[in-house]
Amino acid sequence: DRFEAVEPHFGTEAALQDLVSVAHRHGLKVILDTVVNHAGYASSLAQDQPGWFRTGGACGNDDLTLCLAGLPDFRQDVPAAADFLDQRVRHWLDSSLADGMRMDTMKHVDDQYWIDFFTPGGAGDPARWWTVGEVFSSSVSQVARFVNELGSPSVFDFPLYSAMIGALARGGSIGAVADVFAQDDQHADPSRLTTFVDNHDVKRFVSEAVDAGYDEPAARERLDTALSLIFLARGIPSIYYGTEIGMAGGGDPFDFPLGQSNREDMRFDEVAGSELAARISALAAARADRPALRYGTQTTLYAPGAGCGVADSGLDPAADFGAELFVRGSFNGWSASPSSALVNLGAGSYQAALSLDATNHEYKIASVDYAIEYGNAGQTTGVGQPITLTRAVGGGGPNSRLNIPAPGCYRFDLAAGADIVRPTLTVSQVSLGAEPQVLAWARELGGFPPVVAILNNADEEIDLGLLADGGIPLGGLIADGATLLEITGRAQNLAVLDGHLTGILPARSLLALVAQ
Repeated sequence: DRFEAVEPHFGTEAALQDLVSVAHRHGLKVILDTVVNHAGYASSLAQDQPGWFRTGGACGNDDLTLCLAGLPDFRQDVPAAADFLDQRVRHWLDSSLADGMRMDTMKHVDDQYWIDFFTPGGAGDPARWWTVGEVFSSSVSQVARFVNELGSPSVFDFPLYSAMIGALARGGSIGAVADVFAQDDQHADPSRLTTFVDNHDVKRFVSEAVDAGYDEPAARERLDTALSLIFLARGIPSIYYGTEIGMAGGGDPFDFPLGQSNREDMRFDEVAGSELAARISALAAARADRPALRYGTQTTLYAPGAGCGVADSGLDPAADFGAELFVRGSFNGWSASPSSALVNLGAGSYQAALSLDATNHEYKIASVDYAIEYGNAGQTTGVGQPITLTRAVGGGGPNSRLNIPAPGCYRFDLAAGADIVRPTLTVSQVSLGAEPQVLAWARELGGFPPVVAILNNADEEIDLGLLADGGIPLGGLIADGATLLEITGRAQNLAVLDGHLTGILPARSLLALVAQ
């Protein structure tokens, strides 16, 4: 509860300064994890300054007034509280000489605070410090506004993360990733997004894949593909420690015993022999050597249809319900970061889509923290049969049952109208067809050779010549007959014929090609 003291287990303020100094001598920058949304349990500050906080009955159900995990929630609209937080941020940045911040729980803080924070001369002035914000949402429009309107230099790309988990870790359609890229025009500069495959709050990627039914070697292959994607696509790749050796982890550490959480000691002795660590090094080297991968524009060259995804409408997700809602259940492991956000289609209509196995499932419609839940425990939901859900506030609502007769893609349509307490839910199957699970894009920057990335999300190799267009259309980016170089060191046997990329693309792979 001492906001200007180093945790004694970590060392002293002088030791922190030494750490930053050594990092800078080695060309490294240091980012401090920063929280202005809440204080700790039994905070003496909350007791001394009760007017600065929401606690108890003052806590609400929307993003702004929600008291996360029951923690005292700072009221940044109180000038003295905002000044206190700004002073502490300045203290840590000035005293440590760190280079920036990872800003926690941004969507739970008042917009005006961020506008003031990032203004020239503000505590987070981008001219002095870089900030990457956590906006825990799979809505592109919600994430984008924190850079476009509120001024944060960067935010974590949770929409892309959610799509990658669904497509790459759980074996869904790669069209979900293409859907996210198709919305890049909502970002003033999509290259400023910070991309990631897992972090401290969610299941590690390997655990997601294993829980989806893949064995560990296949889970690691899929992690390789996901890591390749974030290094070759627009944005700034971020790697959580342990990912480079494929560590497992169930997500939030409070519910898991030692050996199953995400915040345990790094096993440094495994790095030297890790194929994943070597892959990250190769990807980082390719990115450093190719400016188009760092600064270039991105254009999709080929993508399957939308798959099970639902395009973001640009409206606030589940706005009428007071919080972003998800379809959560046995089919996604009740994930802390589900890739199943209900998209607001307008007129009280909401929709999500998931790939489901043929079995009996349990589910809820719930916010990410279960503060709001909808269900119907007295009736099994059948495909094509509308049912009425009931609302439980504060968690504790019973699970609902869902009978899926055949595997496939299923849409969840929630019709609220004027009744957000008892909305109607209809689950229906959507035909996907047999589209190849191929996604290709180009990275272009004037004066530098373009890079073409091509991903195969299937468990078998794909002959590109059998695609509807006879290959991946390159739009003149690489000339016919050019010798192709795979810039990350991967073997390849592809060629350019009649303006199209052709050849055999290996299973679960991502290649990055330039004309040699």
